[in-house]
Amino acid sequence: MIVLDVPPHKVVRIDAEHVDEALELVRPMLQLSVQHLAGFRSLDEMVESLRDGWRDWQLWLIVTPEQTVGAFILTMERLGGELVATFELLAGVDAQAWIGPLIGKFESYLAGMFGVTQTRVIGRKGWERWLARHGYEPSHFITSKRLVRECLPGTSRPGINVLPDPDLAENFPSRIETIHQQAAIGRVDAGLSDVHK
Repeated sequence: MIVLDVPPHKVVRIDAEHVDEALELVRPMLQLSVQHLAGFRSLDEMVESLRDGWRDWQLWLIVTPEQTVGAFILTMERLGGELVATFELLAGVDAQAWIGPLIGKFESYLAGMFGVTQTRVIGRKGWERWLARHGYEPSHFITSKRLVRECLPGTSRPGINVLPDPDLAENFPSRIETIHQQAAIGRVDAGLSDVHK
């Protein structure tokens, strides 16, 4: 177990063999955060990676002498030649009391101990305000929509009804060439929709 002292808080990395014990303390706060991250990994999927003891998946707790006030799951991976640490999940109570003192020390630890050159946070929108005060900027925009899987009428097969069109397949190269020629002379209105005629 690794402990970083950031008085009055301690930041504790939980070893793989103690993940289940630690989760008893923080599962409700982590689960609440996961609910805001539809389309990402489930908490159970993350916990499996933590239990496997992968060096690049770590569970950290933020504790005071009285209680556990926060938790995060950290991953590390090489991206574009840099070692990037990602807070896959960040949850807690009374964050304004611990995020400021903790973030700088933890970043120094990651840079010094592992050579991390960049950190990222995946979390609900509310964290953006707190992290902006410490130099974090939005770098990506992710939006999501839940899709309903429907079955074709009269079947139990999901999907849409797609029938092969031998004429289209046979004439496709010449149709694309025609569209390219029309686009070159400014007649883009033909578009790819003509392919389906």
